[in-house]
Amino acid sequence: MNEYNCNIQQDNSVGGICIQQCEQSENKVPILTICVPTYNRDKQVYALLQYITANITSKYDTLVEVVVVNNMSSDGTSILLSGHHDINTRIIQRTTFLPTAEENIFRSLEYCHGEYIWFLGDDDYPILRVVDELLNQLLGGTSNIYIFNTPVVDEDGRNIVDRSINMNALFVDININELVCSTGLLFALAGISRIVFKRSMVNLDSALTILKVQSIYSHAIWLIKSFHGNSIRVINLPLVSYTVFTDKRDADRFVDLVKTTSAGTYEYWSFGLIRLLNILISEHLISPDELYRTFEIRRDGSHFRLLDFVVHMCWRQIHRYVSTGNANEAVSTDVFEESRKFVLSIDPSFSIAFGYLENLLYCATSIGSRFSRHFTAKKISSQFNSSAGGYVHFGDRVHKVLYRGMLYNYNIYQGPSRWVAINPLCHINLEKVVLCLDPSASAPCVYIGNDLCDIERQLIENIKYRLQSGIGDGDPFANTSNAENFRRTLDAFNVNFATLLELFRQASAPKRVLWKYGYRPYKKVRDKIRSILSRLL
Repeated sequence: MNEYNCNIQQDNSVGGICIQQCEQSENKVPILTICVPTYNRDKQVYALLQYITANITSKYDTLVEVVVVNNMSSDGTSILLSGHHDINTRIIQRTTFLPTAEENIFRSLEYCHGEYIWFLGDDDYPILRVVDELLNQLLGGTSNIYIFNTPVVDEDGRNIVDRSINMNALFVDININELVCSTGLLFALAGISRIVFKRSMVNLDSALTILKVQSIYSHAIWLIKSFHGNSIRVINLPLVSYTVFTDKRDADRFVDLVKTTSAGTYEYWSFGLIRLLNILISEHLISPDELYRTFEIRRDGSHFRLLDFVVHMCWRQIHRYVSTGNANEAVSTDVFEESRKFVLSIDPSFSIAFGYLENLLYCATSIGSRFSRHFTAKKISSQFNSSAGGYVHFGDRVHKVLYRGMLYNYNIYQGPSRWVAINPLCHINLEKVVLCLDPSASAPCVYIGNDLCDIERQLIENIKYRLQSGIGDGDPFANTSNAENFRRTLDAFNVNFATLLELFRQASAPKRVLWKYGYRPYKKVRDKIRSILSRLL
């Protein structure tokens, strides 16, 4: 590793440093390579390069190098890049086109000479104040891999969420498997512009092996494999802003790739993604239990379980095959059975759902009339969504997957990094507490522990304290507002009433009709009242 002698002056802003003079001892290997793989985005990549030159390489000199790798763009990229001259910037013009962005990223490794690599999207612009903090972290050698907590904005620059990862502290050091369980791999790890990692920890051959299985999300699997067993530092600052587009524009981005590879419309998120997940399990990179409780982040910051999403996308792929009859959309029996075997080895509760998927696949191959296929597929799909609609309607998935029982009248959950005890009388956002990287305690409602024994010890101490103080088992809401007490009373009534209605609904056909036309309107009114009370509080 290189030694750096730096005169650093720190200002009062968070992470704001100004490196006035840095001299590398022995050799001139930079601490950071900013690598920008690009294809057919001439104006964006040229503007980005000018921005980096004016604000980063001019400031840090030989500490930072920039490498732009042009994947044989057919627009004006080559001409614009050839006119850029900077001593710390190298332009690589490929002479052989690489079909995917992932392969362009992997094969750009050979051009990166820095100790750390930052693959920066050609339409992502660095936030300069946080780049200072990044260099501060790299010079301190605090971790082998860093991930920054980016905000999410829409295509017009409007803010959707302030931060995409739920955390409290300025930075959290966490095992990469725990990070996957909390944030997933389709969003947090797939957003390559927010990640900086040590060059010596990654291997090109490993990347190309994973790439053969599937290109989309291969870099996320590669990072998990490369840094297995390592701690990852999550920094609660935005290195870039993550831009998301409308559903149609997001879909259009993959149309060309689907056409060139002759893959099914939803192949990359269903059966192809299962093959990638199988790499993680078969190579013991994550355990079946960790995959079972892996949650992904939506664009709005909410969560959904990865397995629910994958099974839902399997249904969409098979349904697409039934609807179009297109051979490119086909799912072979062998692929289906291998996928079913894998998913059921992680979560056997999907057995009924895969039974419906099998019927749907049979419908696609055995029913001749298109009208008959459509009618049958609609009926089967309705049955499937009733049994496996957890992805569409999140419901109480966090409770179901992470709930571990009850101790001293507290609900116990096993979060990705910590154990959590929650008083069921408290109005707590379960998702935000349990799936937080570093949840904070808030007695007497929330207790945080390293393991179940730690949680039990804290709860026993709480009981002793309450008894010694003469509090007993008093209501923690004794001093709350009337609105909160009213909401708590209403919720208690709803729980009891809903339980009775559920038993009543299952009793007979007439009663099920009464449930449908009686309880459902009541439920809508109840949810509206909850929404109004939440805004008032």
